[in-house]
Amino acid sequence: MKTAAGLLALMLLLPQEKVALTWNPPAGKVLVAKSKARFTSPGKSESSYECESELHPTADSVLAGRVFTLRVHRLQSLLREKVKDKDKESEVLFERGKEIVLKGEALEGSGPFKGIGDDHQAVINSLGRRDSDQLNDHLAETMSLGVVDFQLSPDAVGAGSTWESEVHVPFPGDDFIGTLKYKVERIDKGKNARISIKAVERDPISGEDGVTWSGSGTLVYSFEDSLIREFKIGVKRTGKDGAQLASLDQELKVSLKP
Repeated sequence: MKTAAGLLALMLLLPQEKVALTWNPPAGKVLVAKSKARFTSPGKSESSYECESELHPTADSVLAGRVFTLRVHRLQSLLREKVKDKDKESEVLFERGKEIVLKGEALEGSGPFKGIGDDHQAVINSLGRRDSDQLNDHLAETMSLGVVDFQLSPDAVGAGSTWESEVHVPFPGDDFIGTLKYKVERIDKGKNARISIKAVERDPISGEDGVTWSGSGTLVYSFEDSLIREFKIGVKRTGKDGAQLASLDQELKVSLKP
């Protein structure tokens, strides 16, 4: 019994093996991304969307990462706004190959949505960061992969490892400009790594007015497929009285197409 306890103690003292987390899904595989997000500003406005899209790997490659052709198959975006005690509601519904449906106030701001049915190119590097250029590309990418960008660790990690990435989240009023702090909670080598996330404001100047930011989330990385399977995060802004001024909840799930 003492020998077994001694061996366990020795194992705990030995350095744990670290593994790399890289975005490198199987070659030639199509990725299916399902995302949804909800913005709220209590008493003022609320907007949400759900999007299903596909990432098709192309033959092109760049130094920064792999190139994908992004195809939006279904996008449903809904905006509700309360102005002078009158509720306004608008809806944008797009399905690839079908005429886009615009209702209510969405008709006024329909410009960015009209070209969203085209294919778009997105570059995703080995750490999961993504990039696009033109307006419609950026809009399609944001809807497909979420408003909040994630970042895998540049170094090999083990349980307890941490890293950070910069993030800019657009909000009604002041945007959230801060840092996402990641911590590996558990590694099941050969299957998944589970990572917790904490959002921290970079320059808390707004705190002088009693306004504070807070946020948290989770990330699930798949070793089998070398990609992020799930990403969830919530960020909120509160006033000095503790009342919630604005919030964002986002969820992304990625799978390989059979």
